[in-house]
Amino acid sequence: MLAAPAYASKKLFNLSLPVISPVLQFSGSISETYDTGGDWVGQGTPLTGDSIRRLDEYSTTIDFAGTNIQFLGNASDTSVVSVSYGQWQYVTETSANSSVIAAAQSNLTYAWYEMVVTQTNSDTDVWMTGVDINTALETEFDSIWDAPNRTEAVVDSLGDKNEFFYFYGQWAYNASIGSVPSPVGRPYNHLVGSGDAYLNFNVPQNTSFIIINGTVGYLGGHYNVTLDPPLSGTQDYTLGSESPPNPFTFNSESRWESEAVLFAAPLDPTEEYDVIIDNIDTDGSVGVYGATFYFATNPPSSNVTSTPSPGHP
Repeated sequence: MLAAPAYASKKLFNLSLPVISPVLQFSGSISETYDTGGDWVGQGTPLTGDSIRRLDEYSTTIDFAGTNIQFLGNASDTSVVSVSYGQWQYVTETSANSSVIAAAQSNLTYAWYEMVVTQTNSDTDVWMTGVDINTALETEFDSIWDAPNRTEAVVDSLGDKNEFFYFYGQWAYNASIGSVPSPVGRPYNHLVGSGDAYLNFNVPQNTSFIIINGTVGYLGGHYNVTLDPPLSGTQDYTLGSESPPNPFTFNSESRWESEAVLFAAPLDPTEEYDVIIDNIDTDGSVGVYGATFYFATNPPSSNVTSTPSPGHP
């Protein structure tokens, strides 16, 4: 269970995800998908703004641990949206003048939730741009951004793999990212898994939050993220809590190859986690850039190395 030291105060850690992130899972009819703004590369002229997705009669699901969450976007006209998370359900309206489709607040408590946002009237379009998640982390620093962090990349610019990670199966080195079929791209060293590929690594002790970055391909794809020990839900008597899934299963979808947050979660800083990324699509649609660890309460542990996973199904 997540630790909450009495001597530390809570500060909000913000994570902003574009709609292209596979952390957001969609169902229903997706009529158009665009990837725009600063992350866009390739041919044609991108639309102005962030990544957007127009959906008709859709639902969006996210498993998250946080204190509040906002689904960002707007509608072509007044649209009714139903929201469920924990023990709560409510109905709200969004319009072209609003930048928030739906929101939830959990009073600065740790809890895991599965939040589902569903459009209930099909005569209008909802344009979703992304999601903002705030998590209250215990910290001695004035800001979470003052706390130390550490990034381990899976591969360097020469294609040499980082010994912090253990790799199994087929991993192909790619030095850039760009849209397909355009050859235009930009440097972004990553490894693309295919077939029976999987990797594992150990999270440094004292880690309060982890973000795994990578790529999703234009063909879509799926992958799993498993943590040992599993993450724990917490009891929130106001909203109720959910048990985090293990493994986390994600399905990616992109009009072209794009950077993406593959996984993000608060962790118990007293635990030492083993992380496995596996069940990757056979068409090579999922790539891994690396993992970033945030140390909100204590300095990072030094000389951290990973050990091979003791077993794999």
